[in-house]
Amino acid sequence: MTKNKIFISSNQLEFEQERREIKNFIKNDPLYSNYFDVFIFEDAPANGISPKKLYLDKVKDSDIFIGLIGELYGNINENGISPSEEEFNQFIKGENRSNTYMFILENIKKDKNTDKFIKKAKNFTYSRFTRINLEEKIKKSLSNFLEKNKLLIKTEFDERIISNSSCLDIDKNEVKLFFKKSDLSEEILNENTQNTLLNKLQVLEEINDEIKLKNVAILFFGKNIDKYLPQHEVRLTKFSDEEGTVIIDSLDLKDPIFRLLEKCQKFFISNTKTAQEIIGFERKDIDEYPFEAIREAIINALAHRDYNIENSPIMFSIFKNRIEIISPGKLMPPATLKNLGLIPAHRNKKICEILRETKDMERRATGIRKMQKIMKEYGLKQPKFEENGDLFKVTFYGPKEMKDLFKSRKNTTDLKELGLNNRQISALTEMINEKKFFTIGKYMKKYNLSRSASSRDLNELVKFKLVKEYTNKKTKKFGL
Repeated sequence: MTKNKIFISSNQLEFEQERREIKNFIKNDPLYSNYFDVFIFEDAPANGISPKKLYLDKVKDSDIFIGLIGELYGNINENGISPSEEEFNQFIKGENRSNTYMFILENIKKDKNTDKFIKKAKNFTYSRFTRINLEEKIKKSLSNFLEKNKLLIKTEFDERIISNSSCLDIDKNEVKLFFKKSDLSEEILNENTQNTLLNKLQVLEEINDEIKLKNVAILFFGKNIDKYLPQHEVRLTKFSDEEGTVIIDSLDLKDPIFRLLEKCQKFFISNTKTAQEIIGFERKDIDEYPFEAIREAIINALAHRDYNIENSPIMFSIFKNRIEIISPGKLMPPATLKNLGLIPAHRNKKICEILRETKDMERRATGIRKMQKIMKEYGLKQPKFEENGDLFKVTFYGPKEMKDLFKSRKNTTDLKELGLNNRQISALTEMINEKKFFTIGKYMKKYNLSRSASSRDLNELVKFKLVKEYTNKKTKKFGL
């Protein structure tokens, strides 16, 4: 496909940074890079051609003209105008004059020449901009150009091809992790990774004898996701309070999806509570939240977020009394908050297909009902689902007291089956139920044992990860 040539025109001194940023974001954007090539004068080769002839020739050869007007009009040439205005005049004489997009910096002090130039620019498509919103303004103009010329292929985000990608962007370790989780035979993988991804999973595309990755391939198997899809990010935060003002742990993840899920689980485990109690010869354990429900919400966020919304990561926040998961993108019609969980509605169908291969997602919109069922069986309040602008939020409420969870759900360990003796079970009961600590001396005195036998008993409890050992300069103690 022949790309449309864009000419960026402005006073080079005033907009040096913006010119480079415009070129870079178009070059690296998964959508626009398929349709546009950008020329800025700074990249012109030193080939002996006069600067004026070079930039005017490039203007004549361009399909789209993007002009920036600011406070600096520029040096006046022999024609009585600046190079920027001369470039503008050259382009509007050509057959592509309707593809002129002018951007005028807000709140500028205009001299006579600038004011005259702005009046000419307003005969074409123009927009006021700030240095903060320029990129978004240009994106809108380029999208309008594609739609106007019927070039924009209505392809789902996850199916879009990344034109500057190659098989070198695939991390084989992530592909192996996928096969480990799926029911697909690893023999297929061993035969040819590329053919598997191309023909079986259909996450690659062959174009002009070159293999290109789709966005879905980068999300699951990419080496450097941030290079192509910087919006793929999950920010995890642990707050010590209910208001979210005091951060005690945080982690930003940009990993491939399956690796990211593993890291989310580790963060959850290290930042939520686990309660224990001993009754008789059984130890009962309960987690503050059922991770199965939390994981379902994270998967839904990754699968159904709107990846076209940039600079907005998925937020996974653990508060003192709840967990919130916020993802960019409203519910996909016909799904609404009222019929949520009853009607299948998928934003990224290819992402969902890969997740179904590993049984991480069901085909029939059961994820919401699954979360609700798990929380109810766990003895916790039902999750709350909300829309706020372009964001979707799920809230999981924790227990008021950890001990309340033992009434509804129990994970038990038979301490006798671990080979613990009655002394160890008795001491462990006091450490867990009564929050006591034992030193070796205290253990010796209570059970009338030698130091070596007491040390052996307590170290076995540490070995089974039933208690922890705490050591300072003076003494060693055992407990939770």
